[in-house]
Amino acid sequence: MKIRPSLLLLFEIANIECVRFDNTDLAPVWGYMRPSEQKVLEKGIQRLDRFLTRETSLPQNELDVLHNINTGLEKSKKMTLEQLRSLAQVCSSVELRADGLLWGKFECLKTLGNQMERVLTEAGQPMHLREIAREINKRLVSHNKRKVTSGSLGRSSSNKVSSDGRFKNVGHSGQWGLVSWADVDTSSILK
Repeated sequence: MKIRPSLLLLFEIANIECVRFDNTDLAPVWGYMRPSEQKVLEKGIQRLDRFLTRETSLPQNELDVLHNINTGLEKSKKMTLEQLRSLAQVCSSVELRADGLLWGKFECLKTLGNQMERVLTEAGQPMHLREIAREINKRLVSHNKRKVTSGSLGRSSSNKVSSDGRFKNVGHSGQWGLVSWADVDTSSILK
């Protein structure tokens, strides 16, 4: 994003800073802050982004998110619930759902496995790999993201999919479901 020099001068006079991220999915954040606050904001947004776009694809309540991103941090670096809420509002890869849960925006999910898990969770039933690829592409293309091919989800990577503990093959049908679904019969159609 190119900013006019006159606007930059105005920002400098008003002491408005820009926090840019190494991760290209995250939009820069502009605001009035001290240098020490800038580092805290940057680290907090990166931890929030990492958890909700790489470590999970499912909706999370605020307390679970807070617990996860604070785990392993010194007490002085732990985030409060109020800080988490503020960061969630400015983090471009996170959205607040109507039910109050947080999750990563689909187009920002970092792995194909997370995208598949989200599609299957929302469908609520097993889907063929071609259908999953079609749904992923529909969502990615609308955000100018690179498409996946059914080949990347097909035979060559079915080993990758089956090695991911979240998915299970439904018989020999080419359909895949989630391991967390207890009511899906995974036995072969032919016995």
